[in-house]
Amino acid sequence: MRLILLALCPTLAHASLPVASLQRNTQVDFAREIVPVLKQNCFACHNAKKAKANLNLESPQDMITGGDSGPSLVPGDPEKSLVFTYSAHLEEDPMPPSKNKSNARNLNPQELALLRLWIVQGAQGSSATLSSPTEWSSLNEIQASYATAITPKARFAAVSRGNRLYVYDLHRGALDAELIDPALTNSAHRDFVHTLAFNQYQVLASGGYRTLKLWQRHLPAGAKVETPFPELPPLDPASPPIALQELKEPISAITFHQSSQRIATGHPNGSTRIWNATDGKMILEIKSDQAVLRETKQLQFKQELAQKVHDQAKSQLGNAEKKWTDLSLKTKEAALALAKANTALDQKEHALQTQQQLVDSAQTTKKPKEEIKKLTDELNKRRNERDSSRALLRSAQHTHKLTIKDGTTAAQNFLTIQARVSETETNFISAQEAIKAHQTEAAKTNLSPVKALAFSPDGKSLAIASDTFPLRLWNSHTGQDLDSLNPPQTPTALIFTDETTVLTHLPDNSVFAFSTTPAWIIKRQWGNPQKATPFPGRVLAVAFHSNGHQLAAASGIPSRHSLIHLLDLENEASITTLSKAHLDTITALSYSPDGDQLASASTDRTIKIHQLNPPSLEKTLEGHNNHILSLAWSPDASILASAGVDRLYKLWNPKTGKETKSQGGFSAEIAGISFLGHSNQLLTASAKELKANNQILPGITDTILSASTTPDGAFIVAAGNTGTLQIWTAHDRKTLHTFPK
Repeated sequence: MRLILLALCPTLAHASLPVASLQRNTQVDFAREIVPVLKQNCFACHNAKKAKANLNLESPQDMITGGDSGPSLVPGDPEKSLVFTYSAHLEEDPMPPSKNKSNARNLNPQELALLRLWIVQGAQGSSATLSSPTEWSSLNEIQASYATAITPKARFAAVSRGNRLYVYDLHRGALDAELIDPALTNSAHRDFVHTLAFNQYQVLASGGYRTLKLWQRHLPAGAKVETPFPELPPLDPASPPIALQELKEPISAITFHQSSQRIATGHPNGSTRIWNATDGKMILEIKSDQAVLRETKQLQFKQELAQKVHDQAKSQLGNAEKKWTDLSLKTKEAALALAKANTALDQKEHALQTQQQLVDSAQTTKKPKEEIKKLTDELNKRRNERDSSRALLRSAQHTHKLTIKDGTTAAQNFLTIQARVSETETNFISAQEAIKAHQTEAAKTNLSPVKALAFSPDGKSLAIASDTFPLRLWNSHTGQDLDSLNPPQTPTALIFTDETTVLTHLPDNSVFAFSTTPAWIIKRQWGNPQKATPFPGRVLAVAFHSNGHQLAAASGIPSRHSLIHLLDLENEASITTLSKAHLDTITALSYSPDGDQLASASTDRTIKIHQLNPPSLEKTLEGHNNHILSLAWSPDASILASAGVDRLYKLWNPKTGKETKSQGGFSAEIAGISFLGHSNQLLTASAKELKANNQILPGITDTILSASTTPDGAFIVAAGNTGTLQIWTAHDRKTLHTFPK
């Protein structure tokens, strides 16, 4: 029996096509040499979306799977491979058809020879849709920022510009470093960077074409130098060059910055003060460890959130208990109604039987017709009453069954929420204990006397030496801490030799030099632009688990499929894959606050909620009518927010999968959505409008393509077409920093 054709067409007689004689010992490259031929002449009718005769020719595996005619590829045997025999016109109905709408042509002798040799060599290769680029274009002139990220404690903000990455130090208010992959000339990735994320350890994840990179900040270690320590200008701590107003503390260290006319004084209580040298007035004081203050603030935020979640659970418990109580009463009422219906039916059945006996007796004794008719009418009446009682019984049975079911559900819900209340109470108590432990530990840290001070040449940084923190850098204008360096002993003297190098004189008279220039290096990398594994295409979305040790990364083939990899950062070999997560590319990922679920959004217009332990699809949310671009869980996990190209943001109940709100009124697509702290207030980014709780942030002249917030909602970052990164404080919506491209 003749095999079914690759594509429907008239049966015609054709001479076979000539096949060139090809002499080569090298392997034929499927992606580079075979795919272009098939793409021009075959893929139009035989692809994943349009597969005539159920045949897809986009990969060797698809060819082996075959279509209606069976396998179209037998590796090693071209004469048994229909993809060759039909192309060479060795079959009755050759391909491509002589008349086709795709402008497909017959393969020439060289192409047939190449196809034949590829099959003889074993038909190696991957999907045509996964073929690697052969050339890369420069993106140096492209500054558009598709991704931003900010560290949880607002120390650093990252922004992509084309395929380049920049990290800014928000405490210094300046560029910290440009991130460059040593394997590339002057960029972080080969292709656009569409996604960025920080974890709480200040590790930055960046996604590019088929690659995912983790970056970590490092400061160079100090090095001992033989250079003698320079002689410092004579300044007597006991006699400042100007009377310092309201100074009561003794001075243990002093330094002077000539160009800014400022004096810095260190004191035995560990505090440092900066003064105006022209009038002796204090400008600012550094008297505590700001890292401790930030940690305290973070723990307070967690406690407030735990309190909110616990209060919500208690409220839900009260409602659940009331519902269970109400349903318990209804169940009792339904049981009573059922018992009454059963009794009533028994009575009606008995009355019907009695009446039936009277009719039978009257007919047997041949009573007058009028009497029999009267008895028969009464019998019909009793029968109707019996039927009505049966209907009432069925209704009572149904109601009783439903109330039992609803009551059981309510009881289970009550017990579930009761367990949730217990869990949230434990979390709240744990948060309280964490603050107490932190405060106890902080109280043990007594700041030791300041031993040495030095301004950087530009006056922006101040180096402070003490036994508590042997060498620490501070922003001398804001009093914010910068970096801690680690000399082997507490320095007795400090001096900057230039803007980025500080010399330390140690008690043993040795001198160590420290560079203050950080380097962001690649800690780990997954993927390679030339390989379709583990990422088949661009990595367009990444998200860190709340523990900071797991990272979700999404990639896929547009209009085909996508996958999510869950990467264990503590175990390189551990990768969990959620395959075929969507039917199109994934554009956003967001972990639930407890880390048990992962939400993903796609250009296929759906949102998926994945359970992670074990991995499974829990819910599919549908409602957007165009690509979804952004996702965010509320910190209490009660709301999932989504936004996209349809100029809508939607709020969802993650437990039920029901849409609870749909908000329009935006002039363009919504590129980003986030929750501001533990409130239900939202940050939305659309065109040139960045709104915090529906209030427009000032100073935006750019079309926003990406926006992010810190977990506590205190700081907001955004960037767009021009590559300018802007930072705001959320509570007053004021611009904190602007970093042009």
